Amino acid sequence: MEEYRLDLEIKTAINGIESIALLHLSKEAIEKWLAIHYETWEIMKWQVAFDPSIYIKGGLMDTFESIWNHINKIMGHFEIEAKCETAMQEYESIFAENPNTKSICFQVWLLKYEKLGREDLILPPIKGKNIRMINGVMYVLSGKNFKKSIEFYKLFNQLFWVEQILDFRIDAIKMQRRVERSKLKGKH
Repeated sequence: MEEYRLDLEIKTAINGIESIALLHLSKEAIEKWLAIHYETWEIMKWQVAFDPSIYIKGGLMDTFESIWNHINKIMGHFEIEAKCETAMQEYESIFAENPNTKSICFQVWLLKYEKLGREDLILPPIKGKNIRMINGVMYVLSGKNFKKSIEFYKLFNQLFWVEQILDFRIDAIKMQRRVERSKLKGKH
């Protein structure tokens, strides 16, 4: 793909996502956009690796890279939503059989989803309308697309941090943090 054609492909990709952003950033629309423009992304990365001088900060390639990375980050929210939906279905199934949240079943559930709650979903999920600006274009995400993430976030934090159902894990986390802090102090 010659340089002019690549610029045209990048402009087309940028215009495409800007058009989608005006309507609605749904998971399906993002997946389709990523699939359509994946080859352009790969060619651009290859050309920049071959000749870094063609990449100009604030230029067309920089804009495309910024949008591409941001859209992939948004896609990550949708992927977490699917994991949270599975987790909440399991929780509801366990709760229907045994509403005692101190039971071993809930401890097993918390252990199973600890990474999701402590690492993947550190910050609260998107609520209401979340507006993001990327290169002067407003992108709107609706919190209604992330209902299960919001439910999971609240439930996990309540069971794990407030009720401390897995007190042994809390103790291990505190010990790990103390060790990390002492290592940092030892470096200074």
